[in-house]
Amino acid sequence: KEAQAQSDPVAYMVDNSVFLLDQQAIDEKVAERISGMEASANTQGIAIEDLLSEAGYESVDTYKETVTNEVIEFVKSRMCVYKAAEELGLFISPDEYETLLPEYAEKYGFEDTESFEYVCRPGTIACEMLYDKTVDTLTGK
Repeated sequence: KEAQAQSDPVAYMVDNSVFLLDQQAIDEKVAERISGMEASANTQGIAIEDLLSEAGYESVDTYKETVTNEVIEFVKSRMCVYKAAEELGLFISPDEYETLLPEYAEKYGFEDTESFEYVCRPGTIACEMLYDKTVDTLTGK
């Protein structure tokens, strides 16, 4: 309830919560992002350091630090919002999912719902819908 009175309820919840994070899982996500950058650099025929430099990073370590912070903040915000959804009794019903699916497919650049559900698991899509619904509820939208 305190979060609902804030201009940014998600930031308020993150700032006022205690987290127990799985460092190994975070490290794996960071490694995936670094591997993606390495693949992009290889495709372009340049060193990863050069690609990162073009993107504004001083080094691979700087990029790794930035990505680690992004992953941690993402996890924290998701944990808080899903806990808020639970406390507020919010959920995505099957009918709501089907109604929102075309909008979300378009939002994420898919031409149809079938290809969207093929690429992104329905559970993941529903989680994104629940996140948005909860944030909208918290902000009074």
